[in-house]
Amino acid sequence: MVGITNAVNLIDGIDGLAAGVSMFATIAIFVVSVVFYRSFTSAIAVTLAGALLGFLRYNFYPARIFMGDSGSMMVGFLIAAIGIRGSYKGATMVALLIPILALGVPIMDTLLAIGRRLWAGKPVFSGDSDHIHHRLIQRGLSQSKAALLLYGLTAFFGALAFMITFGNSQEIALILVAFGIMTGIVMQRLGYFTREKNK
Repeated sequence: MVGITNAVNLIDGIDGLAAGVSMFATIAIFVVSVVFYRSFTSAIAVTLAGALLGFLRYNFYPARIFMGDSGSMMVGFLIAAIGIRGSYKGATMVALLIPILALGVPIMDTLLAIGRRLWAGKPVFSGDSDHIHHRLIQRGLSQSKAALLLYGLTAFFGALAFMITFGNSQEIALILVAFGIMTGIVMQRLGYFTREKNK
């Protein structure tokens, strides 16, 4: 709960990013909830997704309104709550994997932020400009293109979360391997495996 809440907050670095990523993750949770007849979870998920879509109209670059810490942390908390509340299968681990996979982008960004700050001997809660969206912008993408790219990546992770609900143990393992490979490719393309000095 605490991790996902803060992950959504940390990714709120450019216009429309936290709202869009959260919307796609919430849609994935909604679809899985409908498939497994979790009416309460699906109602909350679709309501949150609709609110985020309406908000995104004015929050996408150039933004006219902003989410702020209170908004992003509330959205992260709600996504974590509905993800856990769903309990889509009897196995608790599978139920927890669904919101984790759907929120792969902000969780990956949070883990990278913690790792690089610890490696550099900096306080974990200190700010920097080396998040995934910052690296995309440093490589020449505009704010809107960086956000759209991360939306696509979130949609891909959401599709993996949907597929995991129908898989047996071997298929789930393959999906997790695909998740790991995709994560590794993104990290390599953004230069996280190089020895460049972090800002």
